[in-house]
Amino acid sequence: MGTLKDLLSKLNATSSEDDIKKVFEDIAEILLFNSHIKTTTCNYRILEIEFYFWNKNHKDDVTIKRNENGEPGMWWLHDYGVDLSLKCNIDNGEEEGPFYGGILIRSIGKLNQENEICDSIIFGPRKCCWELFYSSALEGNISPQIIQNKEGQEFYGDKGTTTRYITGKHKGIEGNYRFYVKEIQQKVESSYRKASPWE
Repeated sequence: MGTLKDLLSKLNATSSEDDIKKVFEDIAEILLFNSHIKTTTCNYRILEIEFYFWNKNHKDDVTIKRNENGEPGMWWLHDYGVDLSLKCNIDNGEEEGPFYGGILIRSIGKLNQENEICDSIIFGPRKCCWELFYSSALEGNISPQIIQNKEGQEFYGDKGTTTRYITGKHKGIEGNYRFYVKEIQQKVESSYRKASPWE
């Protein structure tokens, strides 16, 4: 499968749609079950994510174009929430063309000392962004970090997916781009259907 760092760097200007979907699956497995987000005040389990990627073979029009080349694994705050960046190159020459994308954090759960969710789920990309970046601004202003769980401390659960259809110019693209932990499906799905996707 590879490490998270390797997978975030794997896609490029010529990646096929099948390659892109495989990388999404592998990253989702690591983020949902084998890692957590550490802030200055507490830890969070990632419960729901959504992938966006644009290249010449996968013209996902809802992917927000970056203003500059970005390193994989950087946080990228935007109007809709926060992404974990994939490797991006917006000026890759005429032959290959640009590629860019990220992983939107959609739902998280606060963890207790036993690594169990101890609070209500924080649902919605903007709410996740506020929780991770703004609530601890006076605690040293250190960016959250994604930490791999120690061996034997993987999170429980199975991976569920939700299909996202592209509604822009390139309507032929569709795929399982949203991933969530099935055991909290009812909480995620009920909120997902009722709330604005950008809450």
